[in-house]
Amino acid sequence: MPYPPPVSKSLLRISYPTTGNVAATARTSLKEDLDRLQVLESNIARLQARSSSLSLERQSLRVVIENYQSILSPINNLPSDVLQEIFYHCLPVAHNVIMSINEPPLLLGRVCKRWRDVAFSTPRLWNSLHIVAVPLTFLTNERKQAILGNISSWLARSGVLPLSISLYHDSQSPTRGRTKNPEVQPYLDVIIPHSRRWKSICFILRDINWLEIFSQFHANDVPELESLHIKDNYYSTSWTYPEEPVSTAEALAREGGILRGSRLRSLDLPSYIAHTLGDGMRWWHLTALHIAYWTFPFEDFARIASQCPNLIECTIRLSYVRISSSVDDGHGFSTPTSPSSLPMITLPALRNLTIHARPNISDDTVVRDLFDHISAPSLIHLTWERSTLAEPWPYLFSSLENDFVQSLAAFLEKLVDPLEELDLWLNPVSQDTLIKILRCVPKLKRLSLEAYTTSHSWGQFDPSPDRQLKDGNLILQQLIPGTTINGIAASQTIGTKTESSSVTSLCPNLEIVYFPRARFSYRLLLEFIHSRTSFHRRNGVTCLRNVTGVFSHTPQHFGHSDEGEEFDIQAEIIALENDTGVQVYLEYPRQLEGPPAPLPSAISYEGITVADSDFLFQPFF
Repeated sequence: MPYPPPVSKSLLRISYPTTGNVAATARTSLKEDLDRLQVLESNIARLQARSSSLSLERQSLRVVIENYQSILSPINNLPSDVLQEIFYHCLPVAHNVIMSINEPPLLLGRVCKRWRDVAFSTPRLWNSLHIVAVPLTFLTNERKQAILGNISSWLARSGVLPLSISLYHDSQSPTRGRTKNPEVQPYLDVIIPHSRRWKSICFILRDINWLEIFSQFHANDVPELESLHIKDNYYSTSWTYPEEPVSTAEALAREGGILRGSRLRSLDLPSYIAHTLGDGMRWWHLTALHIAYWTFPFEDFARIASQCPNLIECTIRLSYVRISSSVDDGHGFSTPTSPSSLPMITLPALRNLTIHARPNISDDTVVRDLFDHISAPSLIHLTWERSTLAEPWPYLFSSLENDFVQSLAAFLEKLVDPLEELDLWLNPVSQDTLIKILRCVPKLKRLSLEAYTTSHSWGQFDPSPDRQLKDGNLILQQLIPGTTINGIAASQTIGTKTESSSVTSLCPNLEIVYFPRARFSYRLLLEFIHSRTSFHRRNGVTCLRNVTGVFSHTPQHFGHSDEGEEFDIQAEIIALENDTGVQVYLEYPRQLEGPPAPLPSAISYEGITVADSDFLFQPFF
């Protein structure tokens, strides 16, 4: 359609009234142009309507195509039993399943109808559950019924399978007494009908009268129970006033008590319950025993341990233990004295020993005494944690470091076979002490190492990133074949022996290494991996199979120039993995752009960390 001729400029400049001919011409042109504009607008509206219609048709067609593609997708052609197996492997392994729509199995039911049908008809997706006992007092009846009803429905879906349940409660008693049972009881009322299917039960409850809880059960009510964990919340009254034990705990171990279950093999108790169970407790049935202490009566522990000849796993958790007698250690501190004659404890079947402690004189004394007086000839795995709950802070090193290293060496010498697995979480510890510990385990195959170190054997810990990097590098250098404690090549110190095909090294048999909070340069880590993979034969060490490092600081904190260096190291690691078969996983914090994403509600996740470890330490092996 041709454009209309423009109005002449001379006509637009007329400043006097238009004559009849000019006005008539203008009116005729205006009418024609208005008619033409109406036609254009009508065509535009028609085309826009057509475009919208085509867009809707395209969108509908895309949905149809996606549906057909979904129907033809390989995942939809999987048999239900294969899909069930995939779903099962989506569940967590470190803790019980969380009741959250953002976690499997509930998340799986949100994908499509078939997945929902498969998930909800697979009992083994529902025989594990972590329950957070939210106080119900101030909730509406509808909300209470919804919470308890969801738990009941969950357990009903598990069919007849054995159950693994953890129950967490963290509501403080206003009177600082054990008065919170009414808040927990509604949840117990839901899970008690399923007690005959209980296989593993973990109760982490605050300000609870345990006897009142467990007096509801008879041993015949829990015929499948194999593992029972009774844990006070860390801030429970019992930890504040441990001198007021539950004196009637003997009832739990009497004939018919829940601790007399025929299949009970794993037990986790606070010390004030464990030490008051009396002679009715059948300790010899246990293969796993975990006891948490505020005060540590060695003789009482020895009495219990001596009755556990079948014990395979033992955990001792110390929380700033108090020992009444003490003497001055020569440095101005009071060092607790050990009893003049402590009994020896022999655990012939023990394979896994875990000791959690705090960095203080009292806890170090207990650890030293444990190493001195325990004989575990079959031990394979040792976990030793000595750390604070918080981030590192200036803290004096223990004057007993040399003592407990000597005790550890004597303890390891009693083993029939050398120790194979070691988890160390030492915060803080001197470098000399750490090196001495690693020298005690020359045949070690698997090592998990977390240590805040300093070159000073006595003094204050410096938590600055620069200091941590320097100290961390010094420690890692000791694990590189051919270096000594001063970073000097071993070949420079052994004279003519340098022509040998191997060089000295700490822990030459290492196969798996885990650094949960790595504090060293990427380049040094790469050198460490090279020395134990590409050059392992020349260095006379075992070839590494797996290396994991979780860096706690960004590259900038540790002096890395830029992301280019990080990329080059990753490329070299990939080449190493292809050439030697070693598996390397490095994780480090990223600098995110923009505000962080909002975190999901944490209510469903409460108690998970405590359930796994009261000391925020996750064993690697």
